[in-house]
Amino acid sequence: MPLPEKPYFTLEDIVARWKEHGCDRDSLLAFARDDLLVFAVVQVDLGSHRKGTRETTIAFKFLSEAGAAAEKQPLRYISAEDAVRILSAPAGVEIAVNALYMRPERDKKKHGTLHLQAKHFTAADLRVSREERDRFEEKHGLATKPSVASLSSEELGSSAASESPDQRRKRRLERFRELGAAMREAGTGWRVKGTRGALASLVREEKQAGRPMSDKTNVRDDLIRATEDQ
Repeated sequence: MPLPEKPYFTLEDIVARWKEHGCDRDSLLAFARDDLLVFAVVQVDLGSHRKGTRETTIAFKFLSEAGAAAEKQPLRYISAEDAVRILSAPAGVEIAVNALYMRPERDKKKHGTLHLQAKHFTAADLRVSREERDRFEEKHGLATKPSVASLSSEELGSSAASESPDQRRKRRLERFRELGAAMREAGTGWRVKGTRGALASLVREEKQAGRPMSDKTNVRDDLIRATEDQ
């Protein structure tokens, strides 16, 4: 049975992968300043809990139309300005961040989450999602040969690893429609309309083909993104 896919990478992973192109930590800072690469943090909701005698502050979501797929993702994206502040800080220094985003587009009106009490992060907390890494490589023509350690076991045995995120989303949406289903907005989220079990069938097909990003959450999110792009 293959290991679960790795959905995001540390800064060390990214520097090691792009090292042959001259990438180092200063390069990542430059990418952040120009908003060329979208950085993220892993945001885990522990619910109401106590640490010592202090109770946590509850987050207040002011606007969200991201849907259930984004809601379940622990990854939260940060603004270019916050990424620069974190990357510029001395090692171990925590930087306050008030706004986190559920999507890499970082649209406050659609995907924003404002915390009543700022979250604090160091450079060690920063991550780059698999989709963002692939998008950056495709846009800037990085003919990178991935190391074995950076790939999931599914990717190692699949020629689909060379498929761009946009191509994957479009292909999945076309197949989803062939199965007689579609994604439709419903309130502040998205629902599957049409043939019952179509999403499960598509997920099963993707996994059987050994394609990356093939769990239910990733496939559903791809379908939503592809539908939004049309």
